[in-house]
Formats: sequence, structure tokens, C-alpha cells
Amino acid sequence: ESLALRVDYVGIRDFDGGSSYFETPRPLFGGCTPALRKLSLDSVEIPWNSAVFKNLTLLRICHFEDSPAIRVVGKITIDRLLEILSDCPSLVSLKLENAGPIRSIAIGESSAKLSSRVDLPFLRNLYLDDIEDMSVFSSFFNSIHTRVLRDYVVKTDVLPLRTVNDPFPQTM
Repeated sequence: ESLALRVDYVGIRDFDGGSSYFETPRPLFGGCTPALRKLSLDSVEIPWNSAVFKNLTLLRICHFEDSPAIRVVGKITIDRLLEILSDCPSLVSLKLENAGPIRSIAIGESSAKLSSRVDLPFLRNLYLDDIEDMSVFSSFFNSIHTRVLRDYVVKTDVLPLRTVNDPFPQTM
């Protein structure tokens, strides 16, 4: 039901003495995780299109700032994050640290997907760290809906904010 992986990449070295990272088998668990509800990953490389991102109640992905996993899989796009969230209707906690969301590459595709709202009736805890683009942040929050949010933490170095309302979504 739960999976937690943590890789301290500082301690992993390849044969040349450079940093390495933990690469998970693909697909993880053969792509079949029907009972998995809690997924917590620290600097572990799992592709964002993995089948493990379904029916979760807890999703926590944290990368160290210079984690090799970030360079391999990249940060999640807003479109993919919304897809994952729609596949996790019972999500209670979401934490992304140095993992996104970022702007999607395909602009036309992105605007179509962002027009639909994702209902997250059980989402209580939301923690996003290292927001790079406040317009992406705003689009993300205007695309989700929850009424039970209790803990809401957003960290960003993007300043100045246009208004003090920028970090507070209209849909909550």
C-alpha cells in the first residue's frame, strides 16, 4: 500500500568519481500497482508518465536542488500534474519539492487541458517548493478545486508578486 524511497545521491559515485543517481526499473513494478496508495520519493528518478501515479492518497516527490534525477526526468509540467491529479481523486496530501510544476511545451495542447477543473474533494495538505513561474502557479491553482484544504505551503523566490493575492487561488 505504501512505497517510500530515498536516495542520498551525494554518497553515490560512478566509476569516474562523478555523481550518479538511482534509476528505478522501467516500468516500476511491471506497471501494475493497483493497491499502492502512498508514494514518497526523495531524489529517485521515476518518469512522470509512469503508471504508479494512479489512485494515490499521498504523493510526495522531493529532489535535492542539484539532484541528478532532476536532470534526467526533469520537473513535471502543469499538464501532466493535472492528469496525475485527475487519476488520484482521493488524494489527501501533495508535496512537490524542486519537482515543478513548470510550463508545458505545447502551448495549444496546454490551454485545452487547463480549461477543465480537477476536483480533489479530499485534498487537505498542499506543499509546493521552488515555484519558478507565478503564471504557472496561478494556472495550476485555478485548475484544481477542493473545499477541505487545511495546510497550504508555497515557497518561491519569484518576486515581486503582482499582488498579495497571487499565492491564493480563486478555487479554494
